[in-house]
Amino acid sequence: QLEWQKCELRGESPAACRGHTLTAHHDKDIYLFGGKSTNEDGTETSSNQIHKLSIAKKKWKVPLYVGIPPTRRHGHAAFILHSHLYVFGGRNEEQDFGDLKVMKLINPSERQPVMKEILSEFGLQGISHSFTPTKVPNVRYELSESAPPTQPRAAAAQLQAFTHRDFCVVQDQAMKMIQAAFSLLDQEFRRLDREKSELFKASAVLQRDKEAHEAQRKQQQQELKEMLEKHRSQNEAWLQARAEENDRERRELCRLREEVSQEQEKLKEEQTIIQKRSEHLLSIMQQFK
Repeated sequence: QLEWQKCELRGESPAACRGHTLTAHHDKDIYLFGGKSTNEDGTETSSNQIHKLSIAKKKWKVPLYVGIPPTRRHGHAAFILHSHLYVFGGRNEEQDFGDLKVMKLINPSERQPVMKEILSEFGLQGISHSFTPTKVPNVRYELSESAPPTQPRAAAAQLQAFTHRDFCVVQDQAMKMIQAAFSLLDQEFRRLDREKSELFKASAVLQRDKEAHEAQRKQQQQELKEMLEKHRSQNEAWLQARAEENDRERRELCRLREEVSQEQEKLKEEQTIIQKRSEHLLSIMQQFK
């Protein structure tokens, strides 16, 4: 006959939700992940929490893990294969997902140190954060020397032939040479100004990249600090809960041991009384013989 029964569960039970997944791990545990719940103000919020139900103990637990968990979601698919929990797809209040996340299911005794795992997840092991200054190339700015115009020998001979020396031609040539030199100098200064402007722009881009890198580094350090704090609090809560549970079980064992000891003392006393009565009856029977 088929019959429904209510299971009395202990431990940290998950909040009421829908759109979550329940996945069985062999015949020992059931893993619950994600889901969507309604807040007091009527808004709906997705979750990325994971809970484990021990079938033998009928007790909920929040397992400890390392790494970045999947984004909050509901309506996803989940399955367990070779002791690995796979989560695919789903959606939340902001977007739909098509990613695949996996977590290895391990026992508490097999866990590695949390700090080492988290640092390796972020790729921070063996990386140097020392600052190396940028080398600016040594650019040389030189003006090419122009060869002085050579006067033909025939023109020199004609100048010597004149009795009246006219310097207008020489003055015009000198002015043209000076103007050409200043024009060349102006071109070189314009080129130098352009290169200086490009150098300033490159320096500004480098400064912005440096500031963005510094901001990203600070953000990663803050996220790492928050994650470490979260795992520390979870570890302390888990250890405190295990200690309290162990103390309760030990007190219960002590109480049972004391009760058994008292029962043994009572049995010994009753056995002594019965032994004395038997001896008394035996002596009476011997008197009548």
